[in-house]
Amino acid sequence: MNFILETLQVLLLSLWYNIESFIYFFLPMKKKNVTGEVVLITGSGSGIGRLMAQEFAALGTVLVLWDINQDGMKETARLAKESGASRVHYYVCDCSDKTEVYRVADQVKREVGDVGILVNNAGIVTGKKFMDAPDSLIEKTVEVNTMAHFWMYKAFLPAMIANNHGHLVSIASSAGLIGVNGLADYCASKFAAVGFAESVGLEMLALGKDGVKTTIVCPYFINTGMFDGCQTKWPTLLPILDPKYVAKKIIHAVLTDQVFLLMPRSMYLITALKNSSSPSSSLSSSAMLSHRYSPSSSAAVQSETSGSSVPPAAVYGVPHKFDPSFRGPVRRRSCTDVLCCLIFIIVILAYVALGIVAWLHGDPKKVLYPTDSYGQFCGQRGTINENKPILFYSNILKCTNPAILINLQCPTTQMCVSRCPDRFATYTEMQLQHKLSRSYWDYYRQFCKPGFNNPDKPLSQVLRDEDCPSMIVPSRPFLQRCLPEFITLNGSVTVANRTRFKDALEMPRSVTELQHAAKGITGLLTQRNSV
Repeated sequence: MNFILETLQVLLLSLWYNIESFIYFFLPMKKKNVTGEVVLITGSGSGIGRLMAQEFAALGTVLVLWDINQDGMKETARLAKESGASRVHYYVCDCSDKTEVYRVADQVKREVGDVGILVNNAGIVTGKKFMDAPDSLIEKTVEVNTMAHFWMYKAFLPAMIANNHGHLVSIASSAGLIGVNGLADYCASKFAAVGFAESVGLEMLALGKDGVKTTIVCPYFINTGMFDGCQTKWPTLLPILDPKYVAKKIIHAVLTDQVFLLMPRSMYLITALKNSSSPSSSLSSSAMLSHRYSPSSSAAVQSETSGSSVPPAAVYGVPHKFDPSFRGPVRRRSCTDVLCCLIFIIVILAYVALGIVAWLHGDPKKVLYPTDSYGQFCGQRGTINENKPILFYSNILKCTNPAILINLQCPTTQMCVSRCPDRFATYTEMQLQHKLSRSYWDYYRQFCKPGFNNPDKPLSQVLRDEDCPSMIVPSRPFLQRCLPEFITLNGSVTVANRTRFKDALEMPRSVTELQHAAKGITGLLTQRNSV
């Protein structure tokens, strides 16, 4: 697809998805049924791993618990059974050890079956400034927070791909979106985890495995042993999160196939400001998080299985301890006010832009609906175009301008058709074959000017009068316009995602032949224009 058109498509789709998200914010989301699914949770010996296990247990899932803390897993298994889990299995496994991950994964497949929902939750934090952190702790942070995700996906993703069914849940962090002072190694590992999970999700879409879902969770600091010593300077905007609240939000995100989950909601606004601002402003946004973590001089590795310790004194501002009853100045507020306002403003500006274009070009309907060369709307009731809702361009090569999407008229003939071409053919080829079978002309003429019915008219005169296109190519409707899609896929040029298709004679043809024909037709058109 033409670069300008593709760019415009991305912008329009982005606007649509934002509007869609805004609408769905006020509508109840349909939740999928996970009863009987095998759910594997790493780092399930305590913290949100344990709480997620209890939540999944209440949904009737089969639980598989992984952790390095066997006693903690036993307690989690007991609580999960009390919550209603049909079966609970637990295994001691160090997720940073590739060999151990693969060994235990094979054991799980034999004893339990294929994993349907994989929750990568295990994580550690050193709690030291970068220059103060020993190399061994930095390496361990990356191994647990990042590399473990690689090995877990390698072990369980193949079955999900084969079945086109599964859900990959990556418990990352807001520190995987914005850098935090004093957490350099932790931020690096979480940035990598976010990028990895997002990339694998895109790979699944590219492979056509839309049944394999991805959820990336980026919470602010949680009130668990992992972040003892964490203080918040602005508890209204960035509160320390309640573990039970976080667990419930994660389960809800999984059940509704939510791709990104940021907590609290203010994180959506903070990350948007960081990514859309100048470098100095971006640093200011990052500073809202950067002065939150106050490790003690004797801080060691903390994980989800660690016991709690006495929090050290805060370095910046007045310390505020976690208060689960604190909900901010406005109770039951379900949306960050500023974020909702921004979305509302974007929608209003989009409508204003459409209105300006409509006003400049006379008819508001032309912004959304295409018209042919005679000014008739495609698909308009009571006209000859009533059953022809799609616009076809005789020479799309002359229409590579974004203006055609809002119908500022292509310089060549454009007409309304009932469907886009699904095969490749040239006018010359049609002339050679129509005498053998009228069907060749009957198919080709639907892309010619209305009323034109002279297949024997010389090609030079047809091109001069723009009676018919010199060639037709497989196309797809986009915004009610027939547009060919020349894209490169795995090193091969394709049209409409195909490398081969049938011509007017029902004979197989390649995209390479189409390209050569297009170049020849372009040359002929150029010569005609110079005469």
